[in-house]
Amino acid sequence: MNHHRSYILTHDYLLHQAFQAFKSTKKDSPDALDKLVSKAFAGDPKHHRPAFDKNYFNINYSNPLVIENNTLVNMAVRHGKLKVVRKLVEKYDPDLTIGDIGGFTPLINAAY
Repeated sequence: MNHHRSYILTHDYLLHQAFQAFKSTKKDSPDALDKLVSKAFAGDPKHHRPAFDKNYFNINYSNPLVIENNTLVNMAVRHGKLKVVRKLVEKYDPDLTIGDIGGFTPLINAAY
């Protein structure tokens, strides 16, 4: 499997895992986010996801086929995870002008 495809699979996996975590708990834990990123980038040979250095993590990654084209920040906003959003903004400096599939940015979603 080529490097680019593996990179995409790793980010898609992270978005899917974050979505499940945000949806399934009311807890707003920035530490849980660190665990998700570490797990995603540790790789999984069984599912053909090689390990990546966390420097490859792209905070602005989105995929129209996964979680309605949401970035990690937009997903956290939509699920009311304000501590997670704060950590993402302070640590990774995401582009807050990237919208989801409907064009809604994290700032627009935060207003609802």
